[in-house]
Amino acid sequence: MCQNSLIFWATKNSVGKIDILTRKVSEFKSRLKTIRKIKATRNGGLAVQREKDLLSLFINDKEIPQILQKPLIDFFLDENSDSQRGLISFILSNNDILVYPYDKNGFQKLTGKFKINNNDAIPRSLSINKNDICISFDNGTIILFTIGQQNSTRIVTTMKDIYYIQHLDYPQGVNRSVSNESMKYDDSSCENLSSISLNDDNNQLNLDEPTTDNPNEEIIQNKPISNDSKSDKTQNHDKNEKISKSDTNHKSDKNVEEISNDKDQISSMNGDKNRINLRETKINHDKQNKRSERRVILGISEKNELFILDKRVRICPIPVLMASPCGYDNDSVLALCTDGVTRLIRLKDWQPYSKLSSGISFLSPPKIDNFNRNKIVNYESEYLRFDSFEIRNAMKSNPPLSVMLKYSCGSNTLQVPKTLLILLEKITKSSQKIEKMKFNASLFSDDFEKASDYLLSIGPNSNGFVKNAALSGCLVSSNLQNEKFIAHLKSIASSLFLANRFEDGSLFMRIIKNDYAAADYLIEVGQLDMAKSFIYLLGKEEKKSILSKMALFLYKKGDKKESICLFLSAEEFHPALCVMQELNMVLDSYHIKKIAEERGLLKQTENKTLKQIISLFDFETLCTKIDMDYTNICTKLGII
Repeated sequence: MCQNSLIFWATKNSVGKIDILTRKVSEFKSRLKTIRKIKATRNGGLAVQREKDLLSLFINDKEIPQILQKPLIDFFLDENSDSQRGLISFILSNNDILVYPYDKNGFQKLTGKFKINNNDAIPRSLSINKNDICISFDNGTIILFTIGQQNSTRIVTTMKDIYYIQHLDYPQGVNRSVSNESMKYDDSSCENLSSISLNDDNNQLNLDEPTTDNPNEEIIQNKPISNDSKSDKTQNHDKNEKISKSDTNHKSDKNVEEISNDKDQISSMNGDKNRINLRETKINHDKQNKRSERRVILGISEKNELFILDKRVRICPIPVLMASPCGYDNDSVLALCTDGVTRLIRLKDWQPYSKLSSGISFLSPPKIDNFNRNKIVNYESEYLRFDSFEIRNAMKSNPPLSVMLKYSCGSNTLQVPKTLLILLEKITKSSQKIEKMKFNASLFSDDFEKASDYLLSIGPNSNGFVKNAALSGCLVSSNLQNEKFIAHLKSIASSLFLANRFEDGSLFMRIIKNDYAAADYLIEVGQLDMAKSFIYLLGKEEKKSILSKMALFLYKKGDKKESICLFLSAEEFHPALCVMQELNMVLDSYHIKKIAEERGLLKQTENKTLKQIISLFDFETLCTKIDMDYTNICTKLGII
């Protein structure tokens, strides 16, 4: 799970976090080593189940353990929970659902307790979204209900042991289903549905078989009957048999319609057809009881079937071990598959994004195996180790998108802000953050007219309209090439930079298109991400110069491997080979040297600012040492 720039990770014995901005991996210190389950939120909430009756919260990176009275089946962190406060819910082996708030001091007093009295199956997973609760069971049953309402939905599938479920919170009006069937989710009871009653006094939720002891309590009961209406048996043997409903509070019958998805056939991985038996009974209620919100559930079964329960059940053809919703509008999942590959999968058609775009493909185990093998034949086709991937691609004129974005390298980086603008314009939802991103993308795409339109889109009654109108005037006037105007804006930008207002200063430097000076200054003060936005726009020679400065900055900072990629992007092979020798990257340095020789770029650098690096090895000595080290390795391997 990711919190802004943080990613939480866990192994069998340890848990920690990755800071994307600083590229640091850290492990949380703990005397407890066992890890059974981990859950986190995008806001930074983190909880870990250590033992069957022991669960820990990580509050400000400090572990707070809690011993439970009964063994824990599953737990759920509210999506708004963070590292200092939030809400956590448990489902215990005695079928109790407990709700605890927590703050920076740890667990607080119990605020909610529900009881599930259902002996037909064992609960396996829990998900809560506001007042909506979803519980999956080992027999493939899923129950959906809302706190404060008596009616529920029970859905029976052919899948067994659904060990993971989670609500997908789609924005209103978003439809991610590919089904054309017009099916609505109302509060309804389904096949063999138990009645649900909520007692506000003790906050107990009961899922019991219907009774008629209390004439004031609304009971919903389903009795399957045969097609000839002669049988009143409760077992359902025919997938097309009708369901009737009797209500002890109302004499008049209610309309009952059975919905079965006979056309929903999903191909399994071995080619067989797997029919999903999904049946839902709709009962007409008063308009005030109808639900207009959609309940969309993501789940994984025992057979590693990733599925979505929306208007029907849709199963992903790729077997999955773990999955986490991601993307704008939760339209994708990041899934760890059974073949060991992590895939970003689009929910509407189960297509991995790696098949849709070569720029964001994930590495497969065979590729990783090739990287890790010290294969020294045909160096153009094989990477020697996994960490050589970025180094080798940084030299290409058209590197993969991930490398291009990270190092601002390649000959076609001018298309980066333009592509970003095209993608942002496809977002229909409007917010201040999105509009700001669109403005920046327009600004760095040299589309000042569109950037001006975004500035004025807030309307004259808004507080920032006057400021935006002034900036809009600067954008419109930038094409006049007035020297006084340019000098004035440059002076403003310098003042803002000195006041550490780098974002505002960058805005004025972009208006006057002084991209090289802006990137140069931003690198000096360590604002590398802002500097990259300007580097995308530079010409070939200017880009080489500025990438060398960024590489030197990273080298001094201690990020030596990243500095190698930037030196190679700038065609500064001499300092790149020096750093590789310093890091004892013998095989890689040999093949990089061979590529430089073939391109006619293997020469002593003339950049005097790189003395700190090139002083480590004299150029002739460096080349001789690389050849000797390579020969020694080949001799040990029996190749020579």
